[in-house]
Amino acid sequence: ANPPQVFANGLTTSQVTISNINRGGTLVPNGTVIAVTAAPAFSASLGGTISGPSVGTSVDGRFLLFSTFGAQVVVTYTSPNLGLQDSGAGGQALVQVASIDLDTRPVGLIGSLQVSLIGANSAIGSSTPTSLVANGTSTAAITFTVRDHANNLVPDGTRIGVTAASVFSTSAGGTILGGTTSSVDPRIQVFTTSGGLISATYQAGTSPGTAFIQSAAVDGNGLALRNLGQFTINLQ
Repeated sequence: ANPPQVFANGLTTSQVTISNINRGGTLVPNGTVIAVTAAPAFSASLGGTISGPSVGTSVDGRFLLFSTFGAQVVVTYTSPNLGLQDSGAGGQALVQVASIDLDTRPVGLIGSLQVSLIGANSAIGSSTPTSLVANGTSTAAITFTVRDHANNLVPDGTRIGVTAASVFSTSAGGTILGGTTSSVDPRIQVFTTSGGLISATYQAGTSPGTAFIQSAAVDGNGLALRNLGQFTINLQ
């Protein structure tokens, strides 16, 4: 797999080369059809999507069919959008290659490889200004810089949730303007990163106190999985 580690945001890809396909030690002839999947099949896998010059879909819909040339097939693996519920250090997708019967049903595992999946690990936020009047209308510009476990900026298009509600910390509240409201938790506004950054606007509530502006890793539905980082705005 090139690269062998991808970001689990449903967008990042890896080129997977399947080579030395043989039968009893003899390389198979051109046109031999094999089946490929990243779904849980012969072994557990965190999933993802296989694409490329397929010759069709197996009767087992988890598998795509590919025709060999030079005893080799090259496919594209696209990561799933997981959010990764652990620290962001990752998990494993297993690309599995199978022989098929005359009905294109996978009948035997002939090879596999692991692709490491990583997620967002931390987000450092700030606001301008850092204090607002609790009048329900005053606003502050807020930003988060989002990094993975290797301290690299996350890829463009990574979905991150932002909230001022009492989700991970008790907060004086307010409203996050911008983004898209989560379909499963209306307290969360979902944004996509550009250059590792998220920019939004915070609108003060009407209760004096401390508003906690929290960022979250989210799954494909916008469910907040874990706190990536937070900062405070003082409401007077």
